[in-house]
Amino acid sequence: MTPTAASNVNTSATSPQQRPAAAPTTAQPISILRQPPAITTSDSMNQSPANEATVPQSPSAPPHLRIVPHFDSPRSLHFEPIERDVPEETTIKIGRFTDRVFMANRITFKSKVVSRGHAEIWTEGGK
Repeated sequence: MTPTAASNVNTSATSPQQRPAAAPTTAQPISILRQPPAITTSDSMNQSPANEATVPQSPSAPPHLRIVPHFDSPRSLHFEPIERDVPEETTIKIGRFTDRVFMANRITFKSKVVSRGHAEIWTEGGK
């Protein structure tokens, strides 16, 4: 290599001998991130409310349904996410939009590929 070519080479990477003594080396594992301790059954009873999950797990809360669009295809149907609670003894019907039928427990789409009676969703025993 000529002296002018050597001056154009990027020398920002330093060799291990040129590093300052305080800099960590790659031979040592860096453990900056701390893993939270595993929670056992006895520990979960003593958790404060600030450490609990943000979603309440109440046995009286009905199951929740969320329908979101799938954007992998350019021809997919675009709509806002739909969220509904599905309490016991309620059936939610999913189908194509028609002017004739309006029901509160019905989710409709203006799409030719969705049939009028496309799907029904209900709960049995909280599931």
